[in-house]
Amino acid sequence: MEAVVSTQSTWEAVVSTQSTWEAVVSTQSTWEAVVSTQSTWVAESPCLTTYETKRDCSRDRQELGCRWRLAQAGRTVCNDGDKKCKFDEEAGRLMRKGEPCDNPRTCEYQGDVHPAQCVAVEEAPVDCNTLSKAECPLWDHCNYYKHHFTGHDDDLPYCQNEGGEMLCPGAAKKECQANSDCQWARLPSAIWESYDADAGEFTDRKTAIKDACYDNDYVPPAPVCHTLTQKECAKYLALYNPFHDRYDNFKNKSRVCAWTGDKRNGECGHNPAVDQDNYRCEFTEPTHCPDY
Repeated sequence: MEAVVSTQSTWEAVVSTQSTWEAVVSTQSTWEAVVSTQSTWVAESPCLTTYETKRDCSRDRQELGCRWRLAQAGRTVCNDGDKKCKFDEEAGRLMRKGEPCDNPRTCEYQGDVHPAQCVAVEEAPVDCNTLSKAECPLWDHCNYYKHHFTGHDDDLPYCQNEGGEMLCPGAAKKECQANSDCQWARLPSAIWESYDADAGEFTDRKTAIKDACYDNDYVPPAPVCHTLTQKECAKYLALYNPFHDRYDNFKNKSRVCAWTGDKRNGECGHNPAVDQDNYRCEFTEPTHCPDY
């Protein structure tokens, strides 16, 4: 009987030893997998460790081949507090419309999703045209032009490669003035460009009133002034509408028209003080083009 018990104990010891060995083998296999994976990791880019600022990264004096990527902004999270509950200096406490409150809304920035850093040129996108609206502004070699996307089939990509084409009409002031092919100007009669012949209406009556971006070689329609009364002369300009054989009046803050002479015998004409001597004439009069 004792011999049987001894044999059983020996067997249990063998089983225990075998289990331990299997665990060791399993652990070793796992470690080998980790080592194998580690050997496939890509070494950290020297751009990241060499340059810490956009200026140094862009200069790349060590010629490492680097690109600067801006930080990808994170979310700002706000609580359910009252937005109108704010600190009143006179009362010395939180107030809402003259009444005390104690639950102001507070917001906290959750931090950048990805920090700004200098990366190897291989990590940067080769073709900016393929980037999304969110990705495009992150790369310093890509230019994001929001005004390119207008819903038409012939739109240019809103994310352009360095040196890529930028449309002048619709561009922001900074973008316009930085482009040698564009001019930042106020050309009130350019409102005609928004005329929709099918609808018989002007789709944009506001842009031309203010400063806007135009191609350098753009020539605006010549304004018509002689059809305006003395009261209208300082406030409006007219354009001949060949689709309806009529003159349409438009607001004119630039005063391209000016009244000369007295109220009875005077007339409204082109204002010589306005620096614009180049017009095209298809929208002035059917058979006459003023000499500006």
